[in-house]
Amino acid sequence: MDLPHWSQTSVQRFLECPKAWALTYVHTGARRPLQHKQRSPSTVPHRMQVRAARATLIEQLEALYNGEVWSDEQLEGRLMTHLEQSDGSSRRYPFGLEGQRATCLFQLRTLKQTKTLRLLHRQRVATWAYFERSQAMLVRGVRLFAAPDIMLFHQHKWTLVRLRFAPEPHPLVAEMEARLMVHWAMAHPALPSRPDAYRLRTITWRQGAWHEGSPTATQAEQMEAWSMALTDLNAMQFVRRQVLRDGHLAAVPLATKTSACKACSWRSSCLGERSLASAKRDQLEGLLTLHQNEASKSAKTASTS
Repeated sequence: MDLPHWSQTSVQRFLECPKAWALTYVHTGARRPLQHKQRSPSTVPHRMQVRAARATLIEQLEALYNGEVWSDEQLEGRLMTHLEQSDGSSRRYPFGLEGQRATCLFQLRTLKQTKTLRLLHRQRVATWAYFERSQAMLVRGVRLFAAPDIMLFHQHKWTLVRLRFAPEPHPLVAEMEARLMVHWAMAHPALPSRPDAYRLRTITWRQGAWHEGSPTATQAEQMEAWSMALTDLNAMQFVRRQVLRDGHLAAVPLATKTSACKACSWRSSCLGERSLASAKRDQLEGLLTLHQNEASKSAKTASTS
């Protein structure tokens, strides 16, 4: 049996649309659509921009870790490569590519000026590491995808850093994500298992500038974060069991907002030409018919027994 997993991506998708989450993460037999289809023109370039900026940063950190400091020309060259490779963005969004390049470059250049990143670029820290967010740790039977983007040993503690190129989630969710980094770190075999060995930093892009934060991480706050993550997991596991039991997704709730459908790769197979409101009416009518048929079968079975 697959172990349950928690990640910011899966939780966000579940909150936006349980059906899209089930289609993505539960083995329903549905054919996964091509990722570039059925996305809104305004949403796709933004996601490409975040993906390209993060990929460029990882390469820059790898070079820095190996003692190589990139020039501005190298930074721009690698960024352009990632933007052009990102689902063919230069072919499908030629007029938006220049704007993405300018925004990403400004983000990456000013990121080096933040207090935390200055420590790395000025070689003020001897021990540090960087991680891909796809690296999970097993925590109490859960695959936890909450790796810090950067981790550095400074002033007798490990500082766990979360970078956000995209808009920041709700403050409570943002704090929970940051505190889950501690659970991830304590499960890492090469890191201390004591919660007091860590401090937290967040660096978030908001309103054209980087904003640094220092969330607290008391023992009570860390347990609260884990409790919130378990609440997310329980809700997702309930839907998973429901789908596997029924063998269909008829009863799985649809998106809460139309905006979630505009950015969804399942839109064509889920809504077709219907609006979200129309699809919800059809779903309700379908469930009523399904329950009536089941009631009729039960009545017939009882009369013949």
